[in-house]
Amino acid sequence: MVFDIIEHLQIRPELKESILEFRKQYPVEPQFQSRIPVPSNIYYGTDIWEKAVTALLCGKNILLVGHKATGKNIFAENLAAAFARPRWDVSFHVNMDAASLIGMDTFKKQEVIFRPGPICCAAQHGGFAVLDEINMAKSEALAVLHGTLDFRRSIDVPGYERIDLHPATRFIATMNYGYAGTKELNEALVSRFVVIRMPMISQEHLILLLQDHYPTLKTEGAKELAAVYLDLQKKCENAQISSCAMDLRGLLDGVALMEKGLNVQDALDMGITNKTFDPYEQTLIQDTIRGRISKKMKPEDLFEEKYLNNDENFENLINTYTGYRGDEGLYHNKRTVQRHGTAGDAGRTESEKFCLGSGGTVWAGTAVSRLCTGWDGGYVSEYYYRSQL
Repeated sequence: MVFDIIEHLQIRPELKESILEFRKQYPVEPQFQSRIPVPSNIYYGTDIWEKAVTALLCGKNILLVGHKATGKNIFAENLAAAFARPRWDVSFHVNMDAASLIGMDTFKKQEVIFRPGPICCAAQHGGFAVLDEINMAKSEALAVLHGTLDFRRSIDVPGYERIDLHPATRFIATMNYGYAGTKELNEALVSRFVVIRMPMISQEHLILLLQDHYPTLKTEGAKELAAVYLDLQKKCENAQISSCAMDLRGLLDGVALMEKGLNVQDALDMGITNKTFDPYEQTLIQDTIRGRISKKMKPEDLFEEKYLNNDENFENLINTYTGYRGDEGLYHNKRTVQRHGTAGDAGRTESEKFCLGSGGTVWAGTAVSRLCTGWDGGYVSEYYYRSQL
């Protein structure tokens, strides 16, 4: 049994059923099974999930618009995983041309043959094509997509045959608006997408994200780090600092450095403050951070003191203990928990000792006791087994 993201979606039951029907209707060819993503992160936001799933079920293509680090690419990966579709990634740049998308001629065994590009591959095999930073390419290159995105749903390859799109093929484009190197999209191209504006992450979801990435991070520590990020976001919105410091990836990188023992403020400077090169702005950012994070704070104040975090110990635990999904054992990323138990009533465990009941899921918890695994239909994933148990 493998990890299945659909178990963790907090969307309407009828949408889940429709996704499962979609999977059954369009099975994936064996040679492309490896292209179906297994996400390490889940995008939080029921409203966005329901909009996107509804659009894809209706056969629409999606354009995800938002600031950097709003989870656009993670969400695109999640969607491909939820629908169990092979994914082809296309990273757009100023030198992208039609041949890079559709394909080009090449030599093989002294013959000229057509080597299909990512758009053709996704079109033929029912994949999800993720068009990353679509507003960085030239309009001439993007024009070749018009026929694939509208009612025609086909590609005419010059000198070769016409390719009709597989019924399961979808296109998910992402774009950051107003950044260097980007431009306005052609209206004709935009009209072929339904547009979803990705919101900035909320404090609640940011705390969950931090603890998903770093299961040993204490809840209080996650709250303080989330507050720092949101303070910087507010200053950015008020034009007090530039968007350079509003870097969620930088925050996650900083927490990784803290987990390895680096001084908390030094880690935040490396992950966030130093992303801007203006000395005055650096001072404003440091003042904001120090307003929340004391100089006396140490990494051990943010993380659980005792835990096992090496693969050898996890292998030994897997051989010693059992995780349950119903009557089956389930392990994900070499993480397991002690003995057996159940998940919370239609809820989640985040940094809790244990949970009881039925109907919920256990996901990326940090502190588990003797009774804690997935119930029948739930999952245990990325647990750290605490040595003090």
